[in-house]
Amino acid sequence: PQLRIDSLQLLLAEEEEQIARASGRMQLNLSASASTGIRWTPADYGDELKDRYQHGVTLALSVPIFNRGATAAAVERALLDKRQQQIDRERNWRQLQEQIEDLWLQRRLLVEQLPAADLAMKASEINYQNDRQKQSVGAISYADLLQSRNSRDAARYRWQQTLWSLVENSW
Repeated sequence: PQLRIDSLQLLLAEEEEQIARASGRMQLNLSASASTGIRWTPADYGDELKDRYQHGVTLALSVPIFNRGATAAAVERALLDKRQQQIDRERNWRQLQEQIEDLWLQRRLLVEQLPAADLAMKASEINYQNDRQKQSVGAISYADLLQSRNSRDAARYRWQQTLWSLVENSW
């Protein structure tokens, strides 16, 4: 969305530049108007003054003779705005590219971490099962078994967190 906004703002800056350039040129305007106070038909044309009918045509010619550099200043301002919009668009484009590259690198890292997290989870499960057997014969205390269980749960959590981070990053 930001790139679309940047493109539209650049187009707007280009149009403002054209408008600024046109303000220093000669302008010719033609306008026409017609109005009446009541409704009338072409057959009643002779009575138009009586029916308050008015019409007019206007031709205006505007020639800038002396504007103390206002046109040049407006053009320069428009050019500066246009250049700033180009810089903003390029900056936002680079930021987007960097964000995409960062997400791609994070995804690759997570893909590489997932097998290690899987192996750690399996090893902690085997460890916990062994500690359960040892605790059942009295070789380790119940506190040691709880410690092993906490390690197993932490490994499961890391595995699940890695998996969900991968899914989120891929999305």
